Amino acid sequence: MIPYFLSHYAYADEIIVLFNDHGKPVDGPTEKLILSYPNTRIEPFDYPHNKTDYVFATGVLNRAISKLDCDWAFAVSGDELAFPVGMRDAKATLQDADGVVIKACFWNVFRHRDDKDLDPTLPAIWQRRHGWPDRSGAGCVKPSVFRPAAGVSFGIGSHTCSIPVGRGVESSIRFDGAHWLSADPVLSIQRRMRGRREMVSKRTLNDGMGSQFFDITEKAIREQCDSLLDSPQLF
Repeated sequence: MIPYFLSHYAYADEIIVLFNDHGKPVDGPTEKLILSYPNTRIEPFDYPHNKTDYVFATGVLNRAISKLDCDWAFAVSGDELAFPVGMRDAKATLQDADGVVIKACFWNVFRHRDDKDLDPTLPAIWQRRHGWPDRSGAGCVKPSVFRPAAGVSFGIGSHTCSIPVGRGVESSIRFDGAHWLSADPVLSIQRRMRGRREMVSKRTLNDGMGSQFFDITEKAIREQCDSLLDSPQLF
């Protein structure tokens, strides 16, 4: 996801990559790719026991955003590509936005029968535009855009946030977004199995967080992707 994520948010004044690879340092090619964008900064962190822990990750995120000094920021995972409704210019949209938190409504996108293989040299957002039209499911709407000065803090998975009393209200505008967890079968297998199912902490397992990944199989992922080859265009 790195080249697609960075190219999508390249307009940002700064991209802070909170990086963890379960105990392994940032390898040379990955570091070179990230830093090929002059507005990027890598902040590595370590999970306890080198296993993904959602509670711990939330603390890492909230400590990072508490240090920000900017008008607006995005708190997004590596597979979340948010954009203004109607594909308006993001900076112009935020310049006129009210409130202190903007919710993004993400579509889950899948490879369409007519789609070509992903190409990291091309703009990401136009490469996967088909998928589930329904955005009412759990995790589809997230408070992804916010004013750091408001003192916002996020809950598990950034699915919720809290605004201190008297520091502002939710914005009247919304962003759209494409969730790339299943944008391609190979990508989905890597992220849902090797990136999630096989690397979670005992606390995460015991709390049932990310339970949608616990019993997933490669066969099930491929069947789901195949079933959505003719899904409608979303944007």
